Amino acid sequence: MKHGANRLLVVALPLLVVGFGWGLATLFELRFASGDLYPAYSTLRADPMGSKALFDGLADVRGIEARRFYGLPDHIGDGRDTTLFVIGASVGAPEFVDPAEAKELEDFVRGGGRLVMSFRPIMTSPGAFRRELMELGENAFDPANQGKKKDSAAKRKPGKSPPPKPAKQDANVDESAEKSDAKSGEKSEARKRPPRRRSLLGDERRLRAVSLYERWGFKRAFRDLPESADRDPESVNVTRKDAPPDFPPLLTWHTAVHFKELTNAWRVLYARDADPVLIERPLGKGTVVVCADAWPFSNEALRSERRPALLAWFAGANRVMLFDETHHGIEAHPGVAAMLRRYNLHGLLGALLLLALLHIWRNAVHFVPPLHEETAGGAGAVLGKDSASGFVNLLRRSIPRVELIHTCFAEWKKSCGHQPKNQRRAAEMQGALDSGFAKIGGTAHPVDAYRELSRIATEQK
Repeated sequence: MKHGANRLLVVALPLLVVGFGWGLATLFELRFASGDLYPAYSTLRADPMGSKALFDGLADVRGIEARRFYGLPDHIGDGRDTTLFVIGASVGAPEFVDPAEAKELEDFVRGGGRLVMSFRPIMTSPGAFRRELMELGENAFDPANQGKKKDSAAKRKPGKSPPPKPAKQDANVDESAEKSDAKSGEKSEARKRPPRRRSLLGDERRLRAVSLYERWGFKRAFRDLPESADRDPESVNVTRKDAPPDFPPLLTWHTAVHFKELTNAWRVLYARDADPVLIERPLGKGTVVVCADAWPFSNEALRSERRPALLAWFAGANRVMLFDETHHGIEAHPGVAAMLRRYNLHGLLGALLLLALLHIWRNAVHFVPPLHEETAGGAGAVLGKDSASGFVNLLRRSIPRVELIHTCFAEWKKSCGHQPKNQRRAAEMQGALDSGFAKIGGTAHPVDAYRELSRIATEQK
């Protein structure tokens, strides 16, 4: 019965481990399947705010290779036969670009690449939003308070104010009033002082940074979206300008961003009234496309307002579609495993694993049976090859033959002579040694002398 229970445990334990691992992997897969852990407009995000549908759709087209770009180690390449999508970038990102990155982008386009850049939607002008935050209080620029104060301002109806709290009656009314007056005075002084703003980059990088707006010949601008009766921003329609006739005449737009002061190299495809929102220009052998709104690339847009002709124009005639994820903060940090995969060192890893297994096997299994050591009194004992012969050699070098019996008797008295029953035996042994027995036993017959002393020690009287 016990043997059967052990066998059941041996079979059940691996099954439990495999089941636990499968369940854990399923939970992680369900959690990451929606992709809402990733930033908005990332191609890894599968909810309406992501762009995974566009990536998967292009990947399914025959003859097109869709890849994500996570930064190092291969960079974006020379741009030949490649379209680079930068979806959902910050509208302020092109203002401060490292010169090396700007040169890399321009080399990519001049080499024949197509750069498609779009920005995250902004519902209102940043200047108006900043003024609204300043009216709310002195801590409006604290990042921890911006979200809360924006929500409270949106929910507050015009012309209404929260009801005043009833005053508490206590004995220290005057003192509390003075404290409140002092605090209000400090707050008013703080409002008068200009708030300290953090620079987007460090001073050194800020001095070295370049603006893509200036290098490419256009500027950004803002125009607030209209608001509904509940003061919620509403989308607008942008009209087709210098665009192919198969493009839709109107597009739904969800941002306040537009462009101005364009150079003659730019072509305006769509505009909000007279404000350009979708522009294109040649640069070397390639082209640059700048879209003020990233919403047309989102999963929601591909579901509700699919524009295949416009999306095909964005992609161009290139074979490789490269989607940048580094501007979302998703970057690759290759480790040892990634380097092994990159340089095809799978065989080396397998060989090292095989050597490790052989080393473990060599230490665990003896190919030649070990020699069994024989006891000291067994037949065939060789002098100096076991512990008994070593002990004899040690005694011969340390104790003279004449003193051997006296040494044995002295050691016996140390260990057993203090017992009352052995005191008489010790006296008898000492008498035998003093009577001249030691001469016979110590010199001529040590074995016989030892037997005589042993007889006296074990004699029952």
